[in-house]
Amino acid sequence: MSKSRPTHFLCIPLINSLSRTQLDVSLGRLRDAAATLGIPSKAFRPTGTIHLTLGTMDLREKYRFDRAIEVLSGPEITQALKCVEGTRLTCGLRSLSTMRSPSKTSVVYIHPDDPTHRLIHLCQRFNEIFTSAGLIIPENRPLRLHATVINTRYVSRGQYPPQIDARRLIKQFRDETWAENVALERLAICKMGAETVLDPMGNVIDEQYHEVAYVNLA
Repeated sequence: MSKSRPTHFLCIPLINSLSRTQLDVSLGRLRDAAATLGIPSKAFRPTGTIHLTLGTMDLREKYRFDRAIEVLSGPEITQALKCVEGTRLTCGLRSLSTMRSPSKTSVVYIHPDDPTHRLIHLCQRFNEIFTSAGLIIPENRPLRLHATVINTRYVSRGQYPPQIDARRLIKQFRDETWAENVALERLAICKMGAETVLDPMGNVIDEQYHEVAYVNLA
C-alpha cells in the first residue's frame, strides 16, 4: 500500500439542535474577536462540522473500508459501550487552545469538559480498538480530545497552511464556556471533506461531514 493519506476519520459529532443554538451564539463572539485581529473568516469551521476527532484513517482500499465498518459494529466496541449503557453521556465545551505555539499556529480548538472522566477513557478505548485493527494512522502522541474551530488550511490551497498569532484570542477566551450539557449521541466514521448544506433557494447555509457509518453511544 502507498503512503497513508487520510480519507476518513473516527469521531464523536457534537452538533444537535441544542448545542447548535449555543455554539452559533458563542462562536459568533469568537469570530468577531478574530476579525479584529485580521484572522480570515474562511479559517473558521462551520458549526455543522464541529466534532471530537479520535483518529484518522486511510480507507482507500475497499477491504480496509469494510474492515472499519466491521470494527465499528463489532463486539469490542459493543463491550466498550457497556460502561455508558442506559446513561446519557454529555460534556461541556470550554476554553481555547492551539496545537502548536499560540504565536505561530494554524489550528485553534476548544476542549470537551467532562468532570467524570468517562469520556476520555471511552475515547481512548475506541482509539485503541481501531489502532489494534491497523486502521488508525499513527500520530505518535497521546490522544488529545479537541474540537477544531479555526484551521487556516481552508484559507490557502498551498501545501502549507498560513500561520496566525492566536495569543490574544487564547488570553481572551481562556475561561470561555462555548456550550453546556452537549449530548454525545454517536460514534461515527466520517469521510474527509465537508459537504455544503443548501437552503431551498440554493444558498450555502452550513457544512457537514458525511457519516458513512455510526453506532449510538446510548
